[in-house]
Amino acid sequence: GASQGFTYNSNSRTFNATMNLREGTNTIVVTANTNCGSDSKTVSVVYTKSCPTPVVTITSPRNGLNSTSTSVSFTGRITNLQNSSQVVLKLNGASVNKSYNQTTGIVTATLNLQQGGNTIELIGTNTCGTDAKTVSASYKCPLPTVNIASPNQGMRYTNATVNFEGFVSGVSSQNQISVTLNGSPISFRY
Repeated sequence: GASQGFTYNSNSRTFNATMNLREGTNTIVVTANTNCGSDSKTVSVVYTKSCPTPVVTITSPRNGLNSTSTSVSFTGRITNLQNSSQVVLKLNGASVNKSYNQTTGIVTATLNLQQGGNTIELIGTNTCGTDAKTVSASYKCPLPTVNIASPNQGMRYTNATVNFEGFVSGVSSQNQISVTLNGSPISFRY
């Protein structure tokens, strides 16, 4: 190999040098020569480049989320990656579309939850390793609620025409409501 520069202190009989190792095994040989002879010592060291593994965090949804909406926003972050092909986002074991910002490491997606429990997993993989984090989120389809404002139960009328009013929550359109009088559908406004 090539000679390296070093400093020698004759008073303390010590030497030192700063060396730039190459990746893999490096052999260092120190030889001392005088008129009386020589001595040589050898040491081998291995240099491996630092290779940081991915670090995954999930910021939303929070673990254990109970949602009444099928659509949930996902945000996570993965450090130590080079490109989006090293990012996998899974919902219930199936890969889903996501956006990955290589500069910030932020991963975003809109997830469509299934009724009941859902598992969300974010995985980052590079040549040095893999990291993954998992959160669970549940979706419970909200039950509709019906309240009749008038007429009140048991009321008696002498007029055949009655004003009927009520409140329905948990629906998004009139098509999800039916009103009947004595088993026959009647028209109404929602």
